[in-house]
Amino acid sequence: MNARRLLLGTVATLLLLAPAALAATASDCSPTATVTGTAMVCPNSLGVITVDLTGVPPWTVGWNDGFFEDNIAYSPYQRFVSPSSEPYSITLLSDAFCGGTGTGSATVTETPEPTATLSGSKTVCKGNPAEIKIVLTGSGPWNLYWNDGYRQLNVITPAVTRTVTPSATTMYSVMTLGDAYCQTQPMSSAVLITVAPGTAPSFASVQNSTTVLYGKRAVLSPAISGSGPFIAQWYEGPARDASHPIAGATGLTFETPPITSTRTYWVSVSNGCGLAESATMTVDYAAPKRRAVR
Repeated sequence: MNARRLLLGTVATLLLLAPAALAATASDCSPTATVTGTAMVCPNSLGVITVDLTGVPPWTVGWNDGFFEDNIAYSPYQRFVSPSSEPYSITLLSDAFCGGTGTGSATVTETPEPTATLSGSKTVCKGNPAEIKIVLTGSGPWNLYWNDGYRQLNVITPAVTRTVTPSATTMYSVMTLGDAYCQTQPMSSAVLITVAPGTAPSFASVQNSTTVLYGKRAVLSPAISGSGPFIAQWYEGPARDASHPIAGATGLTFETPPITSTRTYWVSVSNGCGLAESATMTVDYAAPKRRAVR
């Protein structure tokens, strides 16, 4: 009997206190929703908005674009949205007991896909390097994945180069390109590096010193190896001093003017494979022998 009276008394007390407890909970509740997640996204992609919720779940959220979602059981809550010129914000919020307010907004903007424009198609001889120039659009840093498997990562400038040394004629293109916001498979231009047969010129021997009679001419004809045809240019002065090119002296053999003082010459020879520069060729004179008078 005493136990039954105690139980009845406890239940009565709870019934009396429950309305007051519920009223206190309702008066103290103030759920909040804080919106973050401003982002740039690629075309045909979605951005992510994050909402930090306070209060008692489940929550119901209404957005300024007319979207509603209820029975949200966790925080933070995320929503995937399309790019829009208008910021996303919360206009309606409630939790299990009462309504609240939303703060903050998120802007999701579409950014153009990055592009890569390539240039530098040329013909080189086997073993010689070629430079490919790349102009990038988008927001760096960029990552370039080439059709030959080469990866060019963390590129920070929109104008960049790549040096290649193909053993055979090769077409180069960027298969996948990523910037700070998105990754795409661009319709980039391609560069063709044609590998031609042949070798670069070199000097097998040079007439380092030549002497002629005073007022006579000298013929300079260095021995050149490599694949012709060659392009030559003769200069007066010490080797690699290109300040005095000799007009019309573009053959592999050069005839000097009459020598009345010590002169120096050199020649550069090139073909499609490279360039070679000779050592200095010095031309001096000797006085003619006097005939004995009898």
